[in-house]
Amino acid sequence: FFFKQKTAYEIPKRDWSSDVCSSDLSPSTHIINTFSNIVNSTIAPVLKKAVDGGLDFLASKVTGRGRQYLAGESLKYVEGYASAVKDAVKRFADVFRGKREITNLDFRNIPLTTGGPLNAAEKTLSLPMKMLEAADQFFMELVFRGEKNALEFKQSKGINVPNLDVAAKDAADYWLYRQDLKPRGQGNFLDAVDTLTGIVERLRVSENPLVAIPARFTFPFIKTPTNILKQMIEFSPAGLATLPGSEKKLEQLSKVLIGTAVATAGGMLVASDRMTWAEPSGSKEKNDFRASGKVPYGIKLGDKWYSFQKLPPFLSGPLSMIALINDAIKNRKINEDVGSTILSAFAKYSQFTANQSYFKTLGDLWDAINGNEFAIEQLVGNYPQQLVPFRAMGGWLARATDEYQRTLNPKAGFWEKQVELLM
Repeated sequence: FFFKQKTAYEIPKRDWSSDVCSSDLSPSTHIINTFSNIVNSTIAPVLKKAVDGGLDFLASKVTGRGRQYLAGESLKYVEGYASAVKDAVKRFADVFRGKREITNLDFRNIPLTTGGPLNAAEKTLSLPMKMLEAADQFFMELVFRGEKNALEFKQSKGINVPNLDVAAKDAADYWLYRQDLKPRGQGNFLDAVDTLTGIVERLRVSENPLVAIPARFTFPFIKTPTNILKQMIEFSPAGLATLPGSEKKLEQLSKVLIGTAVATAGGMLVASDRMTWAEPSGSKEKNDFRASGKVPYGIKLGDKWYSFQKLPPFLSGPLSMIALINDAIKNRKINEDVGSTILSAFAKYSQFTANQSYFKTLGDLWDAINGNEFAIEQLVGNYPQQLVPFRAMGGWLARATDEYQRTLNPKAGFWEKQVELLM
């Protein structure tokens, strides 16, 4: 009955196209994951290696020490990357054949059945995660071979590269957000981020089910979003905070320079009123925002607006920082001091992070805290929805075939709204 209603109630707009839960992913999630992997495994490492080589060249001239990085690694990376396509396809297929285990540690991959109809059902339900893992393994092979070829080139030039294969594997894990928490030498600031994440992880594995179960449903993903968040910090002017304690300061500085260049481009977009932050909260302002064709966290290219929220971290991180600073300056009160504006900017950055698909439930919690009347019902409804097989797929199909933007009946009671949300 809910989907047959034609009454249009106003709904706070969210990007439902990227809904994620541990057992279900919509096609949009796979598209976003693939696009992010393509960009973050090609443009980002190639650009970084070129900047590494340029900085190291200048440093060697000033200090007189030997070279540690070469700009030529960029080309060698591309050569190795391109040569691995055939092996990458095989690695992709091996995931579906069961010859390669799912290695994303955000999930437990223990078979629950061994045969019969239940086993067939389990295999069907696991297809979305297998597809996601297969795509990641495809790019893992490409990046590993690219990194290995670049390191072999560096070694051929007389630069010592200890544990070459391990170094190439670690680099592939980094670019595909599969890096373990607290890797050695990442620096004090990033260690602090991982320490906070570790607290959440301990809640997820608590022996007390009243702690563990809500934590697992609220934070179904840990490692992947943490690594994305850390890259967003590294590839921005704020990345300077990652230098203390880092064993690879030159590489960290390269990331800061790349992020600063992207932030500068973002500043130009802001100056020409071609960048947005979140949607306004007021009904009139929100309607005007949508009527103008703008999108939340968007940039205007030509005559169209595009969201930068789903771009890889080296792009979305610096762009979001520029957008949030601009929003904080525009919306601050006359008697606000600089400190209040900075605190407001940090709060808004948390809002941007919470709206990432991996933090869907956390995003609704943030909206509820900020007084969004719809968010509390949505927050409660998120938990049973995660138990519905192929929920995100169904939502994706519904959006593709339904011209109406659906919302809850504002006159309904709390439990009736939960039924509507589930439906």
